[in-house]
Amino acid sequence: MSLITRKQYMDGAASHDEYFQQFATDAGRAWVLSAIGKQRLMQSTDQHFNDIPLELWDMFPYTPRALMRQAGDYPTLAGAVCIAKAIARSIKHENI
Repeated sequence: MSLITRKQYMDGAASHDEYFQQFATDAGRAWVLSAIGKQRLMQSTDQHFNDIPLELWDMFPYTPRALMRQAGDYPTLAGAVCIAKAIARSIKHENI
């Protein structure tokens, strides 16, 4: 799999989820399941999980700095939340 760059994403060559999902790790998935919980994800009725408090998402600790830099991006709190929510969407879609 080739890395989707920030420029490609901004130019519309990849979706939001495709871009941020590439930064997902097993540790990140484990954190989402532990900190947010599968039940809470499945019960969420908001496509962006905005019915789960932002303060929980803000604690996501697994931002792959080196990989993001390779993609022409850099780690931010907002980017970390996007990665966590991309992981959450993949978990939810696996179980629908």
